[in-house]
Amino acid sequence: MMTAARPFQLHILLLLVALAIAALAVSAGSVDDPEVSDGSGDAAGGRESHDIIKAWVEAETNTTITLRMQLTALDTVSPRDDWLTLPTTIYEYYFTLKDKDYCVRATVPVHGPFAALASYGVYKVTYGDSDNMTYDSVGNPGGSYLVNDASLEWVVAKGDIGSPSQGEIMSHMWAACYFQPRNEGKEEVDVAKSYDAPGLTYTIRGQFSQLYHVFMRASNATMKGEPKMATVFNITIVSESTTDVEVNITNSSMPVGYYLNYSRLMPVPVPEGTSVSFQIVVTVPGDAKNGTDVMIKLSGSYFTEENEELTTDGLNLILQVRFIPHKPPEEERTIFTIMIDFIQDYYVYLVAVIIIAIIAAVLYMYMGRGIKRDDAALHEYQAYLDSQGEKREMGGT
Repeated sequence: MMTAARPFQLHILLLLVALAIAALAVSAGSVDDPEVSDGSGDAAGGRESHDIIKAWVEAETNTTITLRMQLTALDTVSPRDDWLTLPTTIYEYYFTLKDKDYCVRATVPVHGPFAALASYGVYKVTYGDSDNMTYDSVGNPGGSYLVNDASLEWVVAKGDIGSPSQGEIMSHMWAACYFQPRNEGKEEVDVAKSYDAPGLTYTIRGQFSQLYHVFMRASNATMKGEPKMATVFNITIVSESTTDVEVNITNSSMPVGYYLNYSRLMPVPVPEGTSVSFQIVVTVPGDAKNGTDVMIKLSGSYFTEENEELTTDGLNLILQVRFIPHKPPEEERTIFTIMIDFIQDYYVYLVAVIIIAIIAAVLYMYMGRGIKRDDAALHEYQAYLDSQGEKREMGGT
């Protein structure tokens, strides 16, 4: 039993870990909750300007994303020994986006006040064997060497890193600091996390502090209706946002005589990551034409924490007016109305019968006259025969 229970417990643990990581991915992105964190005092050589403390996504707009790396301290002016060896310090912040690996880099050679000679770049990274990496330049971000904050900052154009859309994930975040004396190879002096053991992920949000995604769906997008009857559509508002929203639903103008009502007051509160259902009731007018299709277009809007209005995807509903027309009540019928209806229904047949009857009568009369003529001739002939017989009888006597 213990052996059978362990896989189940392991699955539950993995699920909880995944949920925790997802929650952290949403909340991360600040100096207090950085994507990459590291202990202090672990830089090779002990220099504070080489000691990475944390790195995170500082800010985001629709077109840029700002990354920041904090160290124990930054040099206002390069130390005296650096002016003798003319080294370069390289700071790199790594991440993966849309299955592509990138890093931002700050190259700080021996410098006067506030790293005046520093340069900044965005690179596409290819990881090789034995931690060897190759870099291809893809952009020039805005960069800052912030001595008072002990941090470096990169403002990266999203177009340089694949133009990520809202909801896409930055992952495999880690950071490193390298020191490279003149005419020598660079050496790693501090690293925070790694590609195989990265920091937290970050969800692209655009210009908003929260991630917003709200849409509507209907369980019955096409319904049939009858005159003077109400038709009900079941609608669900789904929010995948990282905060609560209030959604106001509106519809396109209805044809004359049609009335639409909502089962809930507007706007509809939708808590973070949940869905809310309501009904739309459409009343069909009494004179609605059979076979009519009425298109009902719904749209939703809501405000962000920055008081910017966003809209949901539109939802189209179809109300089909379909019914069997009622027959008028039958009137009380008399013998006279029955005869009239019969004549109207069978007028052609009656005319044909009358014509045939007239023809038959004419033929009958004509044939009767011929028979009478024949009978008279026969009677006359019979009388003649009878007279001739009488004469023969008298002569013979």
